[in-house]
Amino acid sequence: MASSMTDALSTERDALKNQGGTTEGSLAVGVKPSTPKNPADARVERLLSRDPDAFPALNGREEEWRFTPLARLRGLHDGSVSVGGLLDVTVEVPEGVTVETIGPDHPLVGTALVPGDKPSALAMRDFKEGQLISVDGELGAPVLVTLTGRGEASYGHLLLDVKPFAKAVVVLEHRGHASHVGGVEVRLGDGADLTLVSLQEWEDDAVHLSTQ
Repeated sequence: MASSMTDALSTERDALKNQGGTTEGSLAVGVKPSTPKNPADARVERLLSRDPDAFPALNGREEEWRFTPLARLRGLHDGSVSVGGLLDVTVEVPEGVTVETIGPDHPLVGTALVPGDKPSALAMRDFKEGQLISVDGELGAPVLVTLTGRGEASYGHLLLDVKPFAKAVVVLEHRGHASHVGGVEVRLGDGADLTLVSLQEWEDDAVHLSTQ
């Protein structure tokens, strides 16, 4: 288990090296390459990798980052932060749902989501505690996930595993104050139906980045 992430990252590094760094590292783990949705999409190729070192350092001048206050991320974007904090996470679930605390080496982490930028890859590699929420059957009430910041810098990961033909509504509510980068990974079984709602109630000076 512990070596699975290390082996995957090593494979992706070799793939990027062999391709000259111009194609997706995710090809090494069987993920189809990104293609433009229409001819106007300028990003013909997009780097996807679980390896943070596959991505160049951010300087804030990139098109997708130029409105993001990188200084307020407190090093979460480049790995220079010493992450000691966690969000307070509470999960209210109806019958048919199980919740498990997981780490980066859980076998399901990264199977449905391959990061597309350096902060996301750092979060997937370095988060201390994540949550695996497994849904089986048709739920009679929503799953309520409340994530509350306490003013610290943190990485996180939320993995929703919706079994075949299950039906659920999941509400993510973010509160408090934090500098936080977290992934929301969704695994949908055949015939599954998921409605995912994300509410942002951070205090004014909080910074939160998530990938789905």
